[in-house]
Amino acid sequence: MKAILNKIKDYFKKRKQRKEARKATFLRAKRNYEALINELRLIQEKKSKLSRREREIVVMQIKYLISKGHIVVNK
Repeated sequence: MKAILNKIKDYFKKRKQRKEARKATFLRAKRNYEALINELRLIQEKKSKLSRREREIVVMQIKYLISKGHIVVNK
């Protein structure tokens, strides 16, 4: 019984760590243009670990920065 409880506690502990790591990645991408562009590349390659809502925010931020001229797109 105690082993089962320990496994459950470990599961939620690891889940919390993954959630915090994902949140840190998202915040880092929001603050840094280069990280934002790298995250967009991961989204396009379907390798991003962000949630659907966070991915949409990254894409919207990139579009906004391009429209304002902060990021120049080479065609």
